[in-house]
Amino acid sequence: MNDETEPAPIAAIDLGSNSFHLLIGRFISGHFQILGKEKVRVQLAQGLDDNDQLSDEAIVRGLDTLKQFSERLKDIAADDIRIVATYTLRKARNRREFLRQARALLPCPIEVISGSEEARLIYQGVAHTQPGKEHRLVVDIGGGSTECIIGQGFTPLKLNSLDVGCVTFSERFFDASKITNKQFKQAEFAAGRLIAPIASSYKKVSWKQALGCSGTIKAIAYCLEVMTLDSANISDASLQKLKQKFCDDGKVDLKTFTEIASERANVLPSGLAILIALFHELSIDAMQFSEAALREGLVYEMEERMRHHDIRERTAMSLIERYQVDQVQAVRVQTTAVTLYQALKSDWQLNGKKLKPLLNWAALLHEIGISIHFKGFHRHGAYILEHTELPGFNAEEQQLLANLVLKHRKKLSDELPMFTLFEQDDVLKLVLILRLSTLLHLHRSDDLSTPQIHAKDDTLYLSFDGLWLTEHPLLEERLEQEVKEWLKLDKKLVIEAMPTDTIDGV
Repeated sequence: MNDETEPAPIAAIDLGSNSFHLLIGRFISGHFQILGKEKVRVQLAQGLDDNDQLSDEAIVRGLDTLKQFSERLKDIAADDIRIVATYTLRKARNRREFLRQARALLPCPIEVISGSEEARLIYQGVAHTQPGKEHRLVVDIGGGSTECIIGQGFTPLKLNSLDVGCVTFSERFFDASKITNKQFKQAEFAAGRLIAPIASSYKKVSWKQALGCSGTIKAIAYCLEVMTLDSANISDASLQKLKQKFCDDGKVDLKTFTEIASERANVLPSGLAILIALFHELSIDAMQFSEAALREGLVYEMEERMRHHDIRERTAMSLIERYQVDQVQAVRVQTTAVTLYQALKSDWQLNGKKLKPLLNWAALLHEIGISIHFKGFHRHGAYILEHTELPGFNAEEQQLLANLVLKHRKKLSDELPMFTLFEQDDVLKLVLILRLSTLLHLHRSDDLSTPQIHAKDDTLYLSFDGLWLTEHPLLEERLEQEVKEWLKLDKKLVIEAMPTDTIDGV
């Protein structure tokens, strides 16, 4: 096979609270072929203190592992790599320090994803590797959180991320020197209280098959197999026998369970307690183990994006329909925003693959807040985008989208959240493009004389047909106001009127 047809390798990294995972492979005729896997038990969640500060030791463990992983990524294009972080880095107040140091080691930035996005990706990983048409319950017990999902086919119907994990529960309830029934009872009760609020709605939707994925359930299935119990169909009865075994031995006996690493053994009792609580609260009869999880969900979503089937596009269109956005006006603004972007991306050195889609969706959604009230609709829109679950968007992409909508009108400032995936100056440039795009369609009509556009340093020149501009005095006045707003950011917007015969458009 020649170089032109050889499928390019892709990589997914999952920075979990217990372990970091690296998966490398390639898609051949729609099937994912694994080329390499790495797993390092970092136990990042153990480094979180009572103030949600990640310890220096935990940061070093994480960075050392990423340095190892980076060696495997050298021959893979940065655009073909996705790295996501879950519970611990969502929770850590000093995560930016970790993300900053990690960025120096990796070819692409780390995406911190929400709990619901983590759950959605876990379900996609399972759904793509274990096809089925009936309702399925998928459970993933991680180091800091547990994800529960009910879905059908490739569509999640319900999903939740619960703050109950094997690392955090091990620290709270279990004494490494001796495992007891009392410890299990306390851990099961605490886990049950966190699971109970979702139980009735899950039972109402119901499922035909329950699947468990990731390290905790894999280790439990192995232990059941060693005890000659049914590991293919995990039941409450078998879990109770395993619990009694741990209590009788006072530990996870590594001489009996020889394939369990000592680090896993330390958190396995707490993981078992959480699984028992899940069985009880959700009335699970039996559960099978699935090898696929979050990282598989990542690679299959990467493959869909390569085929231009981006879940984020579906999310944006769903919001447009739900909030009854004026689609004609939205498309006008979107078209102009893309035109401006294309004209400026070289002069402004904008990264099209990451920034252009977000500008595109912000343009489509800029009026979403009108569904609440016209007054302050940019603020209402930002609130909706910030507080709505947006499948496919990571936390920073969602934050960027909300901020573009917030700043697309009224007073302009350079106050922005601290992004790690995006350069602050690039974000401000997107804000300026969106503001101009919405302003040029002030009259909500197709009567727009497309200006000539060029940029030099921090100055943007818009050259209009002079006659057309004088025929639109309100727009001309608003453009003059916008010139003053740009100066607050040390940016210059120059509006020029040119003879009609010199205007060629973009």
